[in-house]
Amino acid sequence: MVDDVSNRLQVVLGYAQILHELEEGERGDAVAAIEQECAELRATLRSLTGWSRDEAGRGPWQDPAWRDAGPSAPVVFDGGEGS
Repeated sequence: MVDDVSNRLQVVLGYAQILHELEEGERGDAVAAIEQECAELRATLRSLTGWSRDEAGRGPWQDPAWRDAGPSAPVVFDGGEGS
């Protein structure tokens, strides 16, 4: 999962870095590719947060007890949407 997110970010950044150097037609293709990668990245990230939300839509990071315990506190995935 981390590799997928990292690869998509690298593709977006790569296109963004050369966007100004491209011809108009190529620029349109690059923008379309950036939009596609961003859509895929958004879906991936949403699936990550969807796993651990409770019925009220709150994630474990929104629970004061979890926040007080710090990042070493175990996260329990509920097997909900996205798992």
